[in-house]
Amino acid sequence: VLLYLVAAAADAAPTAPVPLIDFARTDTYDSPSLSPDGKYLALRFFNGQDYDISIVELGARQKPFRFAMGAGASVHEYAWARPTRLLCSLAAHLGADAAPSPTGEIYAIDVDGKRGNYLFGFRGEGVKTGTRIGRNTRENAYGELIRTLPDDPDHVLIAYYNWDALIKDREVAIAARIHTVSGKRDQEVSAPIPGRVWFT
Repeated sequence: VLLYLVAAAADAAPTAPVPLIDFARTDTYDSPSLSPDGKYLALRFFNGQDYDISIVELGARQKPFRFAMGAGASVHEYAWARPTRLLCSLAAHLGADAAPSPTGEIYAIDVDGKRGNYLFGFRGEGVKTGTRIGRNTRENAYGELIRTLPDDPDHVLIAYYNWDALIKDREVAIAARIHTVSGKRDQEVSAPIPGRVWFT
């Protein structure tokens, strides 16, 4: 009888309220993406200010590789060019916007953190050696990834819009194949009509 009374009293005891912050807390990681061979998992995570990338080798007992572009820069979207190389589009905080906005820049990096290359964007040339920004890849344009090429893992397809044309309301989408290490573009094709175009 005594044990029953103790158990009943414990059940009747009020529980601590759930903190309101638990309802407002967002997930630390999002947008998981599995490499084509299933060996690696890429996840975007919020570091308190920006969005970075974490790459986990599944089944391996080692810390995941974490990649950050630096203060004020975030990873926007990403895709696997090959089983060991990830392409990222970048974003930044513009004005008072709470969420970072895409900047039209494209970056690529291997799963071990090597061969980090800035492939496309307005900061691609004339930057000090030792930064993550490459050279000879400068383009005053907004770029975005169209698709990866499983049969050609050294290249991906992108689309870009020249900023000067955007200012003059004469934007024309240009599709191009781009090398995932050098950033060299070829096979460029302009859309037959001006304005925003969605490639498939």
